[in-house]
Amino acid sequence: MGAKEEVYRLCRELTDKGVSIVFIGDELPEVIGMSNRIGVMAKGEFVGEPIDASLGNKPTEEDLIQEMI
Repeated sequence: MGAKEEVYRLCRELTDKGVSIVFIGDELPEVIGMSNRIGVMAKGEFVGEPIDASLGNKPTEEDLIQEMI
């Protein structure tokens, strides 16, 4: 658990400096929490437009699942 929190801290530190990070994950709460924009993929292709996941505008897991199906 400590290693994961350290990675999150480093990612936030880098993004605060203007660095972009592509984060790929299958745990929706983790993806939502770490992202500013979320691109949903299905069958190897992006579905729709990227979803705004900025602070104060986080999508729900259900929102993302609807994009996947």
